[in-house]
Amino acid sequence: MLQVRLGVRFIRCLVSVAAIILMVSRAAASPESASQPVDAPVFTGWKGAEENPTAPGYHKMVFQWTDERGEQRSMPFVLYLPQGYTPEKQWPLLVFLAGMGERGSDPAVVMNCGIPVDLGGRPEVQKWLPMIMLLPLCPSDRTWDSPDMPPQVINLVRTAMKRWPVDERKMYVTGLSMGGRGCWAIAREAPDLFTVVAPLVGRDLEPQKTAEMLSRSNSTFLVISGKADSISEPGSRLMVEALREYSLDVVYAPVPRAHHGLWPAYYGSRQFYEWLLLHEKGKRVVETRPNHDDLIGIFFADRRGSHQFQQKLQEEFSAFAQYWILDNCAPRDGLVGHKAEMAGRKNVFVTHPLTPEVGCRLLITHQVPLKKSTYLDLEFGRHLEGDWELVIRVNEIEAIRVPVDANTAPDGWMRMRYNLTPWAGGEVRIQVIHQATGWKNEEAYWSKVQITTE
Repeated sequence: MLQVRLGVRFIRCLVSVAAIILMVSRAAASPESASQPVDAPVFTGWKGAEENPTAPGYHKMVFQWTDERGEQRSMPFVLYLPQGYTPEKQWPLLVFLAGMGERGSDPAVVMNCGIPVDLGGRPEVQKWLPMIMLLPLCPSDRTWDSPDMPPQVINLVRTAMKRWPVDERKMYVTGLSMGGRGCWAIAREAPDLFTVVAPLVGRDLEPQKTAEMLSRSNSTFLVISGKADSISEPGSRLMVEALREYSLDVVYAPVPRAHHGLWPAYYGSRQFYEWLLLHEKGKRVVETRPNHDDLIGIFFADRRGSHQFQQKLQEEFSAFAQYWILDNCAPRDGLVGHKAEMAGRKNVFVTHPLTPEVGCRLLITHQVPLKKSTYLDLEFGRHLEGDWELVIRVNEIEAIRVPVDANTAPDGWMRMRYNLTPWAGGEVRIQVIHQATGWKNEEAYWSKVQITTE
């Protein structure tokens, strides 16, 4: 028996020594493995862009990690660093979730709507804004409340907190429309991660279940919706009622006469961001902060000349192209809008991109009929001393990208027909984007924008 015991001990000793040798050999082969495991989350620049940006402004990035099944995952996103950024200082963090139309694989898509656009129209607000921002991109086949999306966003946020100097007491998440619903989904997944959860025109997400999951949350919930918005207002109100049953800190601002697209008034307003920044984990500000009437007032304070111009422009465009919506069109000293005659053609509509990075968009959602051929028909032109780029996205996937320049439109005009018949029996969301290629004579001329069924 003694010999057997000694033999077992000897074998165990050999196994232990072999394990130690294996560990040492692995460490020698990979000296950085202890501090940087192979599957550790990493940030990289999008398509060769800078991996460690420090300059203020927007940076296209990619977040990569290994999930619990050992599969490699990635999420493109845009990082915004504020004016005066320095890693020696802690900064508040704002996460922005875009809407249904801003999905895909290129992080530049999230620059087409919401905070990037609305801040772009208020450079004085953007110059002041003391926040790091993360703008993740939702895939085309997902929504923010798809089961796997909230954990991915939370993983991105928590990893980013280790990479950039984030003030953990001041962390905020906001989103518009689908992104508003995403705010609820992320809050359910991590009830105390954010100081303020601020969905704008967001639909409900199982109000009673969500409220129960958030019943012990210390977050503040800011819910902004338009009273005339049949898409989101009923859901926003139901969410507020459910949360208040648990005595949570909820501020509700239903804006009279406002419709679904009310977010530019808020995302372009310094008051909106100041309201968020009043809130700090462990700090009570209920008695001193602006109330819901003050928040509603932000919308009406924004109704100045630029807002009236955009409303008039949309009315003109709806008359020119029935059922279409015009988005991100910059006023250019009377240049844009409907023209009785322009560049040798009658009944022309002129658009201009909002910024060199943010294109003007022509939007429509269309039900494609069965047993018929359906096409998107466009006739468009350019200034003879300018050029631009046409991008067509169907259901958030880029279908066409062509230059409109001296080579493709030598006499100033082009035609295009895109076949929508493959989507017969279903609904398609179409984006026709007028993208700048420089910043001189970037206007586009449209003589036909219509969907044809034959």
